[in-house]
Amino acid sequence: MENQIAVATQAVTELANQAREVFGRVAGVAQEQLEQVSQQAVKGFDETVALNVRNADAVKQSAEVLVAGGEKAARLLADFARSAIVQGFAVQKSLLAVRSVGELVEVQNAVATAYFQALRSQAEQLSSLSVQVTNDAIAPISASVTESVQSTARALAA
Repeated sequence: MENQIAVATQAVTELANQAREVFGRVAGVAQEQLEQVSQQAVKGFDETVALNVRNADAVKQSAEVLVAGGEKAARLLADFARSAIVQGFAVQKSLLAVRSVGELVEVQNAVATAYFQALRSQAEQLSSLSVQVTNDAIAPISASVTESVQSTARALAA
């Protein structure tokens, strides 16, 4: 009986040692996988932060372009207003010098022609400025979106 107890004790001890060894391996594998997942999570977090920084920079650059464009448009409009005031005084001076209905018609035609030419020129300048500002403002955001899509595609491919 003592022999059987010794054999049973030996078997339980060996089984316990084998279980410790297996659990040690399982714990080691689990720890390795946890470390890999943690590293990937940190890497993903870092990439997300970098992406958000790039996006914020793109929005900032776009806003700066819009502000500069607004300032240019305001200067153009102020110049247009100044020229309209100067033109108005010139028209009044011309009207005061009119001596006949024929001269009045000539002055009126010249004023209307000059007014519409100036208006067309100003509209073209504002249109050109708005297209330029729009394209310049979209460029940093477009570049950021492109980089984000490429980064996401690379991450999914990996």
